[in-house]
Amino acid sequence: MTTLRERSHVILWLLLFFFIASMTVGGLVGGSNIIGVIFGSKDTRNYVGSIDEKRISIREYDYQLRVTLNNILSSIGTNSQVSEETLHRQTWDALKEDYIIKEKIKELNLTVYADEVREYMLQSPPEGYKTSLTSAGFFTDDTGNFDITSYQNAIRNGNMPLATKQLNIRWEDGLKNWLANKKLRDAYNLLVSVSDNEIKDEYMRNNINLTVDYIYINPSNIADSLLVISENELSDYYSDNKENYKTDEKVSINYILYEVKTAPKDTLNYNIEIDSLMNEAFVLSDESNFTSFNDAISVYEKTISDTITVSQSLQGYSGIPASMGSSRKVIRFAFDNDINSTSTPIEMKNGIAVFHIIKKENTAFKVFEEVKEAINRTLLKNAKDEKAKSIILESENSNWNEFSVSNDLINLELNQENKISGNYNAIGKSSELEGSLSSLSLPGDISKLIKTPTAYAYVKLISKSEFDADDYDKQYSIIKSQLLISKQFSGGYNGWLQSRKEDIEIEDWRHLIY
Repeated sequence: MTTLRERSHVILWLLLFFFIASMTVGGLVGGSNIIGVIFGSKDTRNYVGSIDEKRISIREYDYQLRVTLNNILSSIGTNSQVSEETLHRQTWDALKEDYIIKEKIKELNLTVYADEVREYMLQSPPEGYKTSLTSAGFFTDDTGNFDITSYQNAIRNGNMPLATKQLNIRWEDGLKNWLANKKLRDAYNLLVSVSDNEIKDEYMRNNINLTVDYIYINPSNIADSLLVISENELSDYYSDNKENYKTDEKVSINYILYEVKTAPKDTLNYNIEIDSLMNEAFVLSDESNFTSFNDAISVYEKTISDTITVSQSLQGYSGIPASMGSSRKVIRFAFDNDINSTSTPIEMKNGIAVFHIIKKENTAFKVFEEVKEAINRTLLKNAKDEKAKSIILESENSNWNEFSVSNDLINLELNQENKISGNYNAIGKSSELEGSLSSLSLPGDISKLIKTPTAYAYVKLISKSEFDADDYDKQYSIIKSQLLISKQFSGGYNGWLQSRKEDIEIEDWRHLIY
């Protein structure tokens, strides 16, 4: 008993700790699950996931959703349709980028001072800011356009209208973040450089003329009947790659659709019809919950429109017909409710729908027989590649003319003229082909075996034009500039950001919420 009393103090202290912590982290009402926060479990009541262990709240995510939607609509038009998949993907990407950029700005201490913001606002006022000023009647010339001179004089003399104070604060805060980001972008892009060797290689690949012969084989031309994939090979591949054949959790639902006949352009009548159909749908839904779905559709003489199977992934096809549009409300109803549940009416692209859950399927693996044919195609393609290589390898030290005549699968192209970077007839182009062509220097030189997108080939050099030093000097600056821009786009700031996005640790629970 003494031991129990002693231990009870420990238990009471632990309970007190968790109580105080829960108040601190989330509050008493509607707060976070403190146990989940401490031990890292999912708290889908309050968070959509985490980025590098920093939890992203539902409120923060919903705010970014609205920002992303406004950005998309401002670029493609306010009447345009935006898929939920696109909206959620861009929102999540924006949150990841924002986190990465802010962390790096903080790490590098890229401070933006008030004088920098003021100077930028003075010399380069953003278009949106200028529009806001002129719309309010400030700094306009005789034609109603923005008067940069009077604007700059007002800033220099400290005579900015008091009515613009809040507008200036909003824009200055935004510019402060933008300028910090610009400093980061410039810092990474300044690290990008181009060597003389890179410039010379780029010149040569686009300006040196070649005449070549090449012998090649296209693996896809090998008949399936020449190859046999055994049952054991198919089975072994299935076992080794079983994770690739995992199915998502799915829910089968059927639905009644109250189709809208009025065109949306006829706003008044369209809204009247929507309201009327919504009332009908509510009556059916209420009856279904009171009796059953089948009884309800029998009483109101409705016919099931369709039966569909949906998944809750935010990527790819959810299972909802394209004519109905995408709706996360449907997905959440399907996955958050029990079998035989009936939804409240949900507005879809083509009408009002009431959904009913029929069946639920847990995550599982596709059975071997279901994927056997797909596995056979994969192994057959691999076998054709190996067969093609073994055939053409025999030509390496042979007479190419004789070898191509002796085997219908072998093809020969003679005296083909092109650049190093050119697209060659029947074998296309590839970085491996370019590298091999660059290395050929003397007539009669033969490349190693080359893999292109469509073939395996050997290439023999017939002739090669001379390097033109004068032309190279003329093009030097242009080529250098092009390479720098290309490197800055694929490397530099963008390369760093993409690489960092791939490295960060992500927990994504959005499909359990939306």
